[in-house]
Amino acid sequence: MTRLLLGVSLGLTWFLLINAAVSLAVAGALRVAVVWGWRSSTARFVLAVRLLPSLAGVGGLLGFVLPAYVALEPADAVEPLGAGLILLALVSIGLFARAALRAGLAWWLARAEVREWLRDAERIDAAVSDRDGRALPTYVVSDPRPIVALAGVRRPRLFIARHVADHLTGEELSAAIAHERGHLTSRDNLKRLLLRACPDVLSLLPDSRDLERAWAGAAELAADGRATGADARRAAALASAILKVARMLPPPQPIAAPVSTLHDGGVIAERIRTLIAPDSSRAGAPRGSWMAVAMLAGLAAVAAGDYPALLFTVHQVSEALVRLFA
Repeated sequence: MTRLLLGVSLGLTWFLLINAAVSLAVAGALRVAVVWGWRSSTARFVLAVRLLPSLAGVGGLLGFVLPAYVALEPADAVEPLGAGLILLALVSIGLFARAALRAGLAWWLARAEVREWLRDAERIDAAVSDRDGRALPTYVVSDPRPIVALAGVRRPRLFIARHVADHLTGEELSAAIAHERGHLTSRDNLKRLLLRACPDVLSLLPDSRDLERAWAGAAELAADGRATGADARRAAALASAILKVARMLPPPQPIAAPVSTLHDGGVIAERIRTLIAPDSSRAGAPRGSWMAVAMLAGLAAVAAGDYPALLFTVHQVSEALVRLFA
């Protein structure tokens, strides 16, 4: 039992240390990027950066820490489980608990929102399908907010405020629905939930909110692109729909994740410029490919190294941690 408790405490401590180190590295890199004027134009890259601390912590734990402990820790070893190690393990557990609470609260709020919408919802045939080719349930609802929203992860449903449907032309409404279909195609609601479920130190820093806003904006641009393709007329219709919805009263209010809306999650002016003049609006926006390549190269270098030697080093560091926090 002592060996098991020591292993669990060490694993959680390693997760916290790796997580904190990568979180601070991401926060520092983001601040340098802001100074340099860099920004990524891809939602996928921004999401990967935001998830990196959690993925690094889990990957380091499963790929190195646990194998090193199982392979190199003697079965009959008796080592003290210090209060410092227990405290760090509890902090790590706190990160997981906080992430679970954030994700659970977001899920509950979204479900409450959907239940409220369904009270007086009128189902319509919008001729739009889900990822499996089935008809996507679409409803017109009586909500004072300018809602055009895709809600849910396992059973997505599309909701449109009645006054929005009345004010948009047929072409604009079709473009707005196609935009939400773009969110469905890329599973953006699941990604929104993942952002809430990150058990990392980065979520405690303001930089995480900057990354999440950057992802939301990039996701909106990507959904706009999927909805319009190279069709200039459809792009103009979507731009008009976005402007009409953004100008409606009362002002838009935040919607809980996992819900993707037409008017939230991006800078309206940038979206309109991208739709009307996509080439000029994106000119000079550096891509994040070189950074992604650098990260992949680093991971490949680690994978190509001497794995047993790495496990031995990790075990030695674990022994040092036990002595340090004894």
